[in-house]
Amino acid sequence: MRIEADLRNVQTRSELAALLHVDVKAIGLVSLSSTQLCTTKGCQLPAVDNNRKRCILCSQTWFPRKFKSNGKISANCRGYGLHGPQFMRVFNGCSSSPTCCCNISLCEEIGHSHEGMFRMPSDATNCKEALVQLNIPSDRRAKILDNPRAYWVAPWHYKKEHRKRSFSGKKWKLRKQLSYEDDDGVLFKFPPPNYKIQRFIDEEISGIGYARGASDDVLPFWMHTLIRKQEDTPDLQYQPNDHSTQRKEKKMKIATPRDPRASRKRLSPERSDLEDLEQIVHDMQAKMNSALENIERLKATMELEREEKIQIRIERDQLFEENAKLKAKTKELEKKGAALTHEDLMPGSVLEDHVGFFIFLNFSCNDVFLKVINFAEACDPGNGMYKNLVRYSRVFVEKRKEHCEAHESAKENSEEGEGNCEDGMIVCSDYWTKRNNG
Repeated sequence: MRIEADLRNVQTRSELAALLHVDVKAIGLVSLSSTQLCTTKGCQLPAVDNNRKRCILCSQTWFPRKFKSNGKISANCRGYGLHGPQFMRVFNGCSSSPTCCCNISLCEEIGHSHEGMFRMPSDATNCKEALVQLNIPSDRRAKILDNPRAYWVAPWHYKKEHRKRSFSGKKWKLRKQLSYEDDDGVLFKFPPPNYKIQRFIDEEISGIGYARGASDDVLPFWMHTLIRKQEDTPDLQYQPNDHSTQRKEKKMKIATPRDPRASRKRLSPERSDLEDLEQIVHDMQAKMNSALENIERLKATMELEREEKIQIRIERDQLFEENAKLKAKTKELEKKGAALTHEDLMPGSVLEDHVGFFIFLNFSCNDVFLKVINFAEACDPGNGMYKNLVRYSRVFVEKRKEHCEAHESAKENSEEGEGNCEDGMIVCSDYWTKRNNG
């Protein structure tokens, strides 16, 4: 439906939005085609990208709408929040990557991601938990679990601290960490996709001009191109005295300014060239601002990586220092040339700081330790606390019977006051020991 209007009478962004019957934020999404003219018969205005090859006056479909004209929800309305051109299906001539697999309305409101998408975790347990955190309905989880790598998640589902920019600054990447903590303090083995999407909108989108709806209300620079095109093509100018046009406007109920401003004179060639130069300067300024933003993002990324490297170096130096201390203790023990005793583990002794290493949790480790404390050939007699310490399961049955008889005899003698059970053999639940009394 074509709108007949003289664009010279439009002075603000709000007026233009009212004339076109669109949201003011949709004005910031207009991108004039550099090669395509409007396909409406008799119209010579440049077409708008994603607008069915028509200009803004002949069609107003360059942006997604949540509802159709009949009130029904549109099937393809992703990006209807109009948060910026970078969230539209096509941006800078590139189509978007696959859409997010969630069914969250705020995610659909934001739109498409041209700055990278993330796959579901490959581990089945982590993938199942990620689906729960993403609020995927139970009837869809089984289908996703069958092939999790075929589904994608938008970056605004992840906490800012879990994301980082690539070296080019154009794509998002997930940080590699041992654990990830969400806003509720819950730890995960993978980056949980449970970030508050509204926080992403408030903190990472709302500061951008076109996301704010251009509160300064200044007309976009491309309006000058359309105005000059109308001035150079008299047939395109709005004729208020044309009764047929007025009847057509009344039939379509098109709102036009009640008090149209006086038409301005046609611009001179010099003035037209000057405005062309101003538009070129404006475009170059926008590109420079975009480049500066990318540089700032790169600086932030490099600073984070530098801090991570410093932390790794600190941890490495600490490990080197601990390793040097252990080597020094080892050399000291080698110089001593004696068997280890319990006294070496006492406070002030050579193994004071390493008592924990002598508490083993399995028999195979203990067997190795027993070989150390049973070694007495190169030691003075009685220097060790135990001799011939072996595992009980490895003692022959005859030896066990002999021990039991000796233990019973020692016990009877002890009760009669004729002996001490410590002179005999001692059998514990796990180990067979003989007390060394020197």
